Amino acid sequence: MLTNRIIRPCVTSVSNYIISLPNVNGVNILPYHHIAVEKYRRLNKNYELKDKKEFSKEEIDRIKNVFQKHGLNVLVI
Repeated sequence: MLTNRIIRPCVTSVSNYIISLPNVNGVNILPYHHIAVEKYRRLNKNYELKDKKEFSKEEIDRIKNVFQKHGLNVLVI
């Protein structure tokens, strides 16, 4: 699990950049998932992200909250 110490500064920086853009008032969050692993296996291809960890619901909620605190509308897809 990622800590707030890592997540908050990164998401805060992204939030600050987004709010500086004209006509942008929100973000869509598309969490990483392992759906493609099986597809790549059947195609006999190496899926280089297979060992990457998926974010927990709590981590996604923390990220969403940081964006919202910056006044952005957030949609988790």
